[in-house]
Amino acid sequence: MTQALIDNLPLIAAAPDGIKALRGLILDLAVRGKLVPQDPKDEPASELLKRIEDERRRLIEAGSIRKGPSRPSRPVAEIETPQGWSSASLGDIIGSIDAGWSPACLAEPSPSEATWGVLKTTAVQSLNYLQAENKQLPSSLRARPELEVRSGDILITRAGPKNRVGVSCLVQHTRPKLMISDKIIRIHVVGDIIDSGFVCLAMNAGVTAEFLEAAKSGMAESQMNISQEKLRVAPLAIPPLAEQRRIVAKVDELMALCDWLEAQQADAETVHAALVKTLLDTLIQSQDADDFAANWQRLSQHFPTIFTTEASVDALRQTIVQLAVLGKLTSQYSSDTPAGELMSRVLSMGNPSRNSGRSAEAYPPYHLPGGWEWVSLGQLGPEFQNGVSSRGDIGGRPVTVLRLADVEDTRISLSDSRELNIDRKSILKYGLKFGDILIVRVNGSSDIVGKFVLVDDPGDSIYCDHFIRMRLSSEIIDPFYLEVYSQSQIMRERIRKLFITTAGQKTVNQSHICSLPIPLPPLAEQHRIVAKVDELFALCDSLKAQIAESRAVQRQLATALVEQALAA
Repeated sequence: MTQALIDNLPLIAAAPDGIKALRGLILDLAVRGKLVPQDPKDEPASELLKRIEDERRRLIEAGSIRKGPSRPSRPVAEIETPQGWSSASLGDIIGSIDAGWSPACLAEPSPSEATWGVLKTTAVQSLNYLQAENKQLPSSLRARPELEVRSGDILITRAGPKNRVGVSCLVQHTRPKLMISDKIIRIHVVGDIIDSGFVCLAMNAGVTAEFLEAAKSGMAESQMNISQEKLRVAPLAIPPLAEQRRIVAKVDELMALCDWLEAQQADAETVHAALVKTLLDTLIQSQDADDFAANWQRLSQHFPTIFTTEASVDALRQTIVQLAVLGKLTSQYSSDTPAGELMSRVLSMGNPSRNSGRSAEAYPPYHLPGGWEWVSLGQLGPEFQNGVSSRGDIGGRPVTVLRLADVEDTRISLSDSRELNIDRKSILKYGLKFGDILIVRVNGSSDIVGKFVLVDDPGDSIYCDHFIRMRLSSEIIDPFYLEVYSQSQIMRERIRKLFITTAGQKTVNQSHICSLPIPLPPLAEQHRIVAKVDELFALCDSLKAQIAESRAVQRQLATALVEQALAA
């Protein structure tokens, strides 16, 4: 590794996924012979491979290992190996290869060395073995000791999602009574003639990793598979044994440096998150709009240096929402019509359904400014309609049917929408208007159920039965204000308490929605709050754009440095 590259390690590590790229670079340099110097006095790898073949023949004759299928060596494509290295396939250097089994295990890991467990594929990380990643074998099943993991085993993930297949590690230390599963392949090299640590790192790097990636092509990304036969022909570039050991020692040293860099980053992120929270708390503690404006002015001068991550900007957005619904974001004016008079208009309509829902006055989460009122959403007179369950009507016309997939954040996106033929009656019943709010009725995620989605561009669309449509009088409440409040922690916590969970699906209904407590400001102040939130959210979007641009530059620079190192 060149001195210039070593000097630029912090720069590469600071880029998005920089440490991951750095680990990959270390492995690539290792298997290309560029990590440590070559020594012409080392025994050439060609002689090493001859000795391996002789030892394999002896072990087969002695019955110590089985004779595997004959496979041709696969040359190391497009890589010029250093002097003294040789091309080989994995099958040329291994003495044995096998896979585990798939018993029905308990969900929890084996509690002690006295209880058998079966490794999950997550036990195999690139160069790292995590023995805690296992499932306990039930006492009713008999263990298979021949599958027990032992020091010196090389484990390779055989099946699973794309990013998990073909990963390998060397087991150097393990506790007793852990077995490999059928999704893990285990190999042993022939005798002590080749370094198992080098074989393991070579399997995670360079042309071998590219070969394994190609072997996965054509499969579903969620469940891929690499057979023992494909692994046998995986290509390797083999250095002299002495150089293998120097490479392994150097990789261990540099990976430890990467671990240190990761720990430093984690510490810095923890300190940064604490700093951001402290500064945002000063905004939350503002006494009123004037105090908030002063605190904001002091902080805003330093925003580019404070809000340097997407998580910190998201925290700022949530603080803005909290300030909005606390009444600290905008000024109150005595000339505004109080919220109590707005509610009198609802009562004067004389429609009992508009007064449904439990009054929120008995349990206000916090004190409201003058002119505001605690009400339940049901008291605002909502009109509800659950979505359509039709999969298409004969004789209907094409209409966009909104799905959960068409929701991005709190807005509707029609970039990948679908159309169905829907009859006129259903279009009228499930049609959308500007200011409607779609509420996610059912989903497996607690972050999604009960989410309010404002319809600001209805187009020619209806909505599926995953949603409840809610309409409210804009003379009582600004739907944009209600959408802001729906993003607050107070609202989300209330909704989570209302979930009905069945078969892993969480559901809210119209009665749940009616019971939600709403801090209702005067209508004029609602409009001011919405305008101020839009202004400050635009600033958040600008900060995120700056972060993305900065990361893109960091990524390009880090990529250039990595490519320069590989080309050297």
